[in-house]
Amino acid sequence: MNVLVIGSLNTIFIYSYCDYFLKKGCEVFVINTSDVVDVDNTRYNGFNLYNLKSTEVSKFSKIKKIISKIKLDTLNVFWWLYSLFVEKKALPNDSFYKIEKLLLSDKFDLAFCFWGTSLRKEILALRKIVDINKLKLKLILSVSTYPTRYNVPKSKSLSWLYLKKDINYFNCCDGLILSGRLMKNVIVDYLGYNGNYIIFKDYLISDYFAVNPGDDKKDIIFLGNVRFDERTIDNVSKQLLDIADKGIIVWIQESSYIKHKNIKMFKPFSLEEITQGKLGEFLSKFKASVVLYNKVDNLRMGTTFPTRFALATLGHHQIYLPKGVFDSLEEFGNDVILYEDIPGLVEEYINGKIDCKGKRERFFLDSDSNSLVIDDFINDILTNNG
Repeated sequence: MNVLVIGSLNTIFIYSYCDYFLKKGCEVFVINTSDVVDVDNTRYNGFNLYNLKSTEVSKFSKIKKIISKIKLDTLNVFWWLYSLFVEKKALPNDSFYKIEKLLLSDKFDLAFCFWGTSLRKEILALRKIVDINKLKLKLILSVSTYPTRYNVPKSKSLSWLYLKKDINYFNCCDGLILSGRLMKNVIVDYLGYNGNYIIFKDYLISDYFAVNPGDDKKDIIFLGNVRFDERTIDNVSKQLLDIADKGIIVWIQESSYIKHKNIKMFKPFSLEEITQGKLGEFLSKFKASVVLYNKVDNLRMGTTFPTRFALATLGHHQIYLPKGVFDSLEEFGNDVILYEDIPGLVEEYINGKIDCKGKRERFFLDSDSNSLVIDDFINDILTNNG
C-alpha cells in the first residue's frame, strides 16, 4: 500500500504513524507542513510544503508572548476574528500544484492526515484535487484534539456555534479517528459528520518505549511546554512551584522562566532521539509523570490526547492527571492517578501507592489489539466505494 502522510514533522505522532506504516511494509511519502523542521533532516521520503523559518521565528514568538500576556488567546472572539481576517483560507497556488503534481505522478491508496483543524487548507486542497481528477485516493484524518483554539464548554452551549464552520472540513475526509465519546458527540452528533469513524487514541509505537524499566525510581517529571509566556494554557509555573515548595523534586525541560531548589532540569530530547527510545529510557527512572495545564477545563481538554501524556507513557510509569478535565484519558484506570488540586497531588504522591512495575503494552500503537483496530478501519475505508 502506498501511503501519503500529511502533517507537521514537529510532532511525534507524525513520526509514529510513519514508522507504523513502514513497519507494515507500506511505501510512505510525507508532505511536511512544519515550517521549522526539514523533512530532509529526517529518515522519511517527502517534501516540505512551506518555506522553513529562520529569523521570523523570534518575531512570531514575540507576538505570541504579547497575545498571551493580555490573554487574547483565551477569547473566542479573538480567534473568530483571526479566522476571518488573518488566517489564509486556501493554499498558495504553488503549494496546490505541488501536491497535485505528486498525486498525478504517483498512485497513492491512502492519505493519512494528523491533527485537529490545523490542516484545513491542505485537506480542502486534497479533496479538490481528488474530485477534479477522479482519483481513488482515500483521506483519513486523526483529529486528536478538537477544537484547537476556541474555549467552549464540554456541554452543548451557544458558543458551540463557533464550531459550525468546521463541518465542511471534516466532511472532506472519508474517515476520522476520534479520541473518545466526547469528540464523537461534537463532531458526529452535533456537527453532523457523515463519514466513517472510529474511537481510538494516537498511541506511539513500541520502539519508542523503555525496553527495561527498572524498579529503582525517584522523583516526578513534567513533559509540557516550559516557555510559559507564549500560551496562557501552558503557564503552569505556579503549579510547579507549589509542588516544589512541598519538598517534592520535579524535573522539567531546560528553562529560564523558573527557578527553585527542588526543580531540576534536563536537556530536551529531539524527536529523532525519542524515536530511538532514549526519552523512554530516561523516563523509566522516574516514579511518575504529571500532566499540568493552566486552569483549563473545556471541550478541548475533554477531547485531547495530549503529547505530554503520550510521551509520559514511554517510561512505563503512572501519570498524574487533574480529575474531571481529560475525559478521554480517565478511562485508563490504574495507569493514571487522578488529583483534585495541587495539595491533593502532593498528598497522593507522599502517602499514596505508586505502581512502578510492569510494562503497559496497551499504549503501544503497534500492539496486536491496537494494530487490528487501525488495520480494519483503514481496510473498511479503502474498500468503501461510497
